[in-house]
Amino acid sequence: MKTLNPNFVKPQRPFLRMSYADAIKWLRDHDIKHLKDGTPEDTPEDQKEYVDHELGDDIAEAAERRMTDVIGRPIFLYGFPSELKAFYMQRIKGPAGEGPNGMVYTESCDLLVPGVGEVVGACAHTHSDGHAHQTQVDR
Repeated sequence: MKTLNPNFVKPQRPFLRMSYADAIKWLRDHDIKHLKDGTPEDTPEDQKEYVDHELGDDIAEAAERRMTDVIGRPIFLYGFPSELKAFYMQRIKGPAGEGPNGMVYTESCDLLVPGVGEVVGACAHTHSDGHAHQTQVDR
């Protein structure tokens, strides 16, 4: 490893665990915004509008990387809204107060590493064929 990356420092364990809802709060508290939904890619930089993250937003790679770099240690980011993830991911109810109107989350996580970003994602797959089928129908 030192040959490929002489400045490599072994990450400290245990890794930080942070829920999706807590990550949204952290991004808001640290004024890390995202491009307003629906903004065309060719919009000139001086005309782009950036907005705060809200529960239900997908956290873009740039925001994840910035958060991880500021925190300075690996993070297991878990419990994403089901609307943002694949139909086969196991659904769970979020803790009280974490989502509007009983938002449904997935039993999933991403491992974020400073200087790298997302390294890997994982999830529990649904164990019910009816659940996976109904999720596809609902979408």
